[in-house]
Amino acid sequence: GRLEMLGKNIVESDLKQLFFNAHSLKSVIGNFMAPAPYEICRKIEELAKQNSMDTIPDLFSELKKLVYELNSDLKEYLQK
Repeated sequence: GRLEMLGKNIVESDLKQLFFNAHSLKSVIGNFMAPAPYEICRKIEELAKQNSMDTIPDLFSELKKLVYELNSDLKEYLQK
């Protein structure tokens, strides 16, 4: 649900909640040692802190792709 919340925050331009939710997701992703999505969350968090929406939608698109890949990899690992 965290990705959906980020998407909602972006659509609503709610930078305060976007910062909070990006930080939260970054912490979760950090547990799985996935550097690429972690770094994107960090960038989104930083841009939200700076009140800049400029590249956030593009970063979010990339983040979704990477999180879905991570989720798929984790499911595959758990089936072994």
